[in-house]
Amino acid sequence: MKRAAACVFIAGYLCALVFGVFSHLTSFHAHDRLEMYFLVWDMYCGWDAYETRRHLIAEGESGACYELTPAPWGDFAPYGSADRATYDYLGNHSGRLANNVLRHTEHEPIVCVHLVDECWPKKYNLPEAVWNKHYEEEQQRPAYYYLRASYDPDGGVINLNTDWKNYLITESIKDNPRLRTEYAVGQPFMPAVGQSQNSDNSPAFLQPSAGSAMTSR
Repeated sequence: MKRAAACVFIAGYLCALVFGVFSHLTSFHAHDRLEMYFLVWDMYCGWDAYETRRHLIAEGESGACYELTPAPWGDFAPYGSADRATYDYLGNHSGRLANNVLRHTEHEPIVCVHLVDECWPKKYNLPEAVWNKHYEEEQQRPAYYYLRASYDPDGGVINLNTDWKNYLITESIKDNPRLRTEYAVGQPFMPAVGQSQNSDNSPAFLQPSAGSAMTSR
């Protein structure tokens, strides 16, 4: 009897495991019911507190800015409301996306292209009814604009900064004297000739301006 019960338990567990993996891979009723949380292998993988949208801004010789996302002919949103550029987390392919738009539009000569991250706390994504139950303040979403990368007109990388979350971590360490001391003690030190110890390589901020509209060919 115990052996049969053990076999039934193992078989049921394996079936639930296989169904959970299948549901996660195919999005088959993965989030329809609360019980699915115990079957779908999710565990909030990759979740953070900020929502991010990435914008490609082209800068012309006259100083005017052109918004490349969305493109004049529309954009591809593979999942949800985020466009394709937002899924380029490392910023390795955004230069080619920008170059594709520039090649198919008429504009002045372009000096460079900027990848700008627009970040805001995810709590502001709550529906208005839910927000009013938990917060007394008005639901006015703040936005932080962060210069993530710069590219040449052909799509080559000029400058690539760390993401917004790691930038905040770095700034929190710089603002804490105790953490700065522990960080300095725990890191090997090798002096380099010709380098200033006070150099600040912190990424810059850029708030995209309302640029000229681009004309599709």
